[in-house]
Amino acid sequence: MLFSELVKSELLKFNCTSIKEKKAQLAGLLIPWYCSKNKPIIFKTKDQQIANMGTELAANNLVCKNGPQNTLKIITDSSDILILDTIYKSKFWVFFLRGLYLSAGHMCTPQKDYRLTISFKNAALAAKIVELLQLNLSNINLTTNKYSSVIYMRNSNTIEEFLTMIGAVKSCFEFMNMRIYKDLRNKVNRVTNCDNANIDKTIVSAKNQIIAIKKMQAAGQLAILAPKYRLLAKSRLENPQASNSELATTLGVTRGVVGHGFKKILGISNKINPAFESYHQGR
Repeated sequence: MLFSELVKSELLKFNCTSIKEKKAQLAGLLIPWYCSKNKPIIFKTKDQQIANMGTELAANNLVCKNGPQNTLKIITDSSDILILDTIYKSKFWVFFLRGLYLSAGHMCTPQKDYRLTISFKNAALAAKIVELLQLNLSNINLTTNKYSSVIYMRNSNTIEEFLTMIGAVKSCFEFMNMRIYKDLRNKVNRVTNCDNANIDKTIVSAKNQIIAIKKMQAAGQLAILAPKYRLLAKSRLENPQASNSELATTLGVTRGVVGHGFKKILGISNKINPAFESYHQGR
């Protein structure tokens, strides 16, 4: 089962006990499908439970007709469902939001992406709901295309707050667990990639240092180095896989001293007659 369906499954377990709760949730179900005044609202869903709930909520309130493919045709003047400010200021806002998500909400699986969307037929209504949601939540966005307007949330904290707001607490905890796991896995991957990059850098650096030292040996130039640099060169040949920091610890000096020493060795090596190149290229 997709994560979005898990959220809806949890929301379907809540029952509306009063008439006002039912009207608020029905309004949430219908508003995403509202096009314009005096036109029937055609509410569609592939979920039979949601279709049944819509039929039950609409009973005794609106004239409704069941259609094919879980389609519920609502005949209404829409006056009850468009008073959004009144619903927001009441304690029934949560029922409205539940209906909204059940009707037109969708969530990506958290392992893939953090994204919660609610689609609307009417752009003005979508904008109004965004305005009301922004009173309690941040990072609420709205986009409009040729066919619909979509409220979307990409921030994980906002999604968690919204799920908690509509009562999908179990789904919220599951979302948080998936997010923490994903974030931890990404962090481990970044650290591993960084470590691998550092290892590669250390290997390349050590290889170049060894080539320079052997080149100086072949040219008889190693003896001109100061004793501390000759010791550094000897230590590098004995520890070909060690990092500069590890060599510094072995020699009891700072990493800066080691870096300066190899810079000097490489500088001298680069000035040696190319005739000596054949020595280290065959090694």
